[in-house]
Amino acid sequence: MDKLTVEGGGAVLTAKEVAERVGVDASRIRQLCIEGRFPGSFVVANRRFIPESGLEAYLANPDKRKKAPVSRETG
Repeated sequence: MDKLTVEGGGAVLTAKEVAERVGVDASRIRQLCIEGRFPGSFVVANRRFIPESGLEAYLANPDKRKKAPVSRETG
């Protein structure tokens, strides 16, 4: 299969490819996409794709890699 590209010529990676580069499971990458931590990610035919620029932005911003703390308030 030919590599996908986004407008402007940037490469597009699958969640699995990103997971291999980051060192986590593909399901975690999909969840991070849903949370908006990979700019420009999109779904086609039920498959998640991440522009290489989105991966670079994620890796360059340590704040995007940290999960927000969960509030444990009881009422």
